[in-house]
Amino acid sequence: MLIRQIVTRPSPDSFRFEQAFSADGGKTWHANWIAIDTRIQTPGAPTLPRATA
Repeated sequence: MLIRQIVTRPSPDSFRFEQAFSADGGKTWHANWIAIDTRIQTPGAPTLPRATA
């Protein structure tokens, strides 16, 4: 069983994570976890520095 994880940066304030597995040596992949995390600013909260690419 092969497992791959891909992290991309669709915008300065978000990350996309995808995990997939392959049971045939990497010929086909089946995603079993996709997450998109987005930074939000809460009113009154301290401002966090933005990550740079």
